[in-house]
Formats: sequence, C-alpha cells, structure tokens
Amino acid sequence: MDKQLSFAEKCFALCCKKNVPPHGADEKTPLSDEELITLQLGEWQDFWDRFDSPIPDFENQVVVDYGCGFGYDSLFVLQRGAKHVYCLEVSQARLKGAQELHTSHGFENVTYIDNTNVGELPGKIDRGVDMVLSRDVMEHVPCPQDVLDSMYRIVKPGGKIYIGFSPFYKSPYGPHFKNYCGVPWIHLLFCEQTVLNVFHERYGLPRSINSYQEIEGSGVNKLSYADYKKMLDNFDWCRESDLTNRFPKRPLVAKTLGLLLKLVPAKTAKELLLVNSYVVLSKLPSAGSVEADAEDEEMLVGMR
Repeated sequence: MDKQLSFAEKCFALCCKKNVPPHGADEKTPLSDEELITLQLGEWQDFWDRFDSPIPDFENQVVVDYGCGFGYDSLFVLQRGAKHVYCLEVSQARLKGAQELHTSHGFENVTYIDNTNVGELPGKIDRGVDMVLSRDVMEHVPCPQDVLDSMYRIVKPGGKIYIGFSPFYKSPYGPHFKNYCGVPWIHLLFCEQTVLNVFHERYGLPRSINSYQEIEGSGVNKLSYADYKKMLDNFDWCRESDLTNRFPKRPLVAKTLGLLLKLVPAKTAKELLLVNSYVVLSKLPSAGSVEADAEDEEMLVGMR
C-alpha cells in the first residue's frame, strides 16, 4: 500500500497507527443508554468547570444549543427547567438522535433547526434568547465569523453566550486526528495534502475530500487563538471572562503549559501552546436599540 506514497507521505505514514477502524466505520458503544448519559453528564460538568464558574440557572430560560450533536447538553438544560431550547446542528442524523433522546425523556419544548445556512438563523429563532451554549464546536464551522454574528443577533440585550474553543489548530492535536496519529504538532510538519493522501490510502478516507474542513464529523477550519480573539473583538459585547488552557481534571497539564508559555518569548511560538479558550460574553443592554435603529434604516432605504 505504502509503495504508492511519496517520500513525505511514507514518512508521515510511519508515524500513523495501524490497527484502527477505517474512516466512517460504525463503532458500537458497549455502554447502556443510562451509562452513556452518565458519561456525557461528566463531560458536561467538565465543560462548565472550564469556565471556573457554577453551572448557570436555566430555570425559565430560552436557550440555544449551538452545535447540539446528539442532544445530551440540551437534555441536561431541559432537566434544569429551561423554558424552551433551540437545538442547532448541520447533521440530520444528529438532529434526529437529539429529538429521539429528548422525546424519550418526555421533553417537547424543543425546536430542532438545520443550521447549514447560518445567515438564515435570525429568521428561525426568536430574538429574545437568554443564553447560547456552544461546546467545542467553533473549530469545526467553515465561517466562525458568521456564526458569531448569528449568535450576537439572536441573543437579547443582557443575554449571555458561553463558548468553548477547543482545540486550536496550532495546538498539539489541532486537526482532530489523534486516533490515527498520536504525534503532537505533526500536522504542522507535513502539509495538508500529504496527510490526506495517507488517510486516503490507509484509512479509506474518500478521495473527494481535499481539505481537513471537508472531513465529515471532525473537519476543522485551521484557525488559531489569535484568529478567534480578533473575531470576538469585532463585536460590541462585554467579555466577562476569557480563560485559556483549561484542564480542570488535568491540573499538571495546565501548569506545564502555563510554565512553557512564560518561558517562550515569541508570540507565534506561544500559539503552539494555547490549546483551548472558554469565553463568557454578554450582550450590552444598549445593543438592542442600535440594532433596531439599523433595521429601521434598512426599511427606510427600501422604501425610497
């Protein structure tokens, strides 16, 4: 098989794992439904621990789960008394799974939205959203700027947005292919096409895929911490917190990265050590009147 590869591709292939399921294989979980919920609940708790703050009070709140997956985060929000939850997802299979999960637990106060076209989102959701949650989704979306814009538009003034950015592309395992290759930062040593060619040959990745972004379920947009920070600065919201390298269950990892960041002088090199960021944003109370003025102006222009 490797005879078809170039020298660079053979070098990368030597770093890859051999006895792993091919791409797209349907891996059956040995866990029961209740065990799976318990596992997901632990991950959800870990998500909130990374903000270094208590889980918000969801009682009577209108909440958006941005990138809901199979709906476990939404389920926990519903169990805590949310008035209504909007589940956003680009995968129809995941949306269906989320709906089945919520229905099986007796919840019907949920709206499921195909969010493939983020520009249409404000027309599908009531503007009076209290909270938006996004757990480690942003690195997968093709246009994060558009996603942030849609979040800003649907949240009411004073509402909050909780976003987990993890992992950043330049961090040790940025592209999400650790299951195939466990060598840190290797994606920065070999070009994207070299990596994909090996995955085509060894793991059966469809040859129609020509970029990391196109890999269904795990594609990444290759943005760094600096890229996201610049995007956030473009919006008129209050950044209540912005914590980086959050590993509540692995304090040694967090301390090691913190020490290395202090020792590394170059800004570009620091990007290699920034793995994640957990941000709490709140929409300024004055933002609502500004948006209304802008909409009125657009209406007047259309009438001229």
